[in-house]
Amino acid sequence: MQLKTTLQISLAVGLVVMLTTGFYIRDIPDSTQAVHTTTLRVGTSTPIETLDSSTYTSHEAYEALVSTLVGLYRYNGQNKITPAISDGHPTKSKDGLTYVFTLRDFKWSNGDRVTAGDFVYAWRRLANPKTNSRNASRMDFLKNGEAFEPVLNQSLRLV
Repeated sequence: MQLKTTLQISLAVGLVVMLTTGFYIRDIPDSTQAVHTTTLRVGTSTPIETLDSSTYTSHEAYEALVSTLVGLYRYNGQNKITPAISDGHPTKSKDGLTYVFTLRDFKWSNGDRVTAGDFVYAWRRLANPKTNSRNASRMDFLKNGEAFEPVLNQSLRLV
């Protein structure tokens, strides 16, 4: 019973991490605004082995990634999951097997727009055996994890 509960909690945490991390971006609602940079200083007991969200394994790297990345959803000040890059809840097909996420206008730190293709690239890379990611199992909850596809560049369909 304890193993089952532990597995369920691990799966839920993995899903939240996947949906809340993955992209180095800035939310710039008005393209005429200047990008402001900030320095994040983090103290760790061991070195951060990577800032690659597909290959990290340590708690220190996780904390650095969560502090610097934004995904479809994020935690708000009350520690509740809220939309970040997603414009809200996904549209779900009648059979419940297809979800379409519409993306808000987010920009990378270089000013380029974040697209559905960026998510597809990151998730396919995570699931690709050549990446050799210990985090690849985060995609296992999707029956057709390889079927990520961008829709009109600002929507993401998961089948």
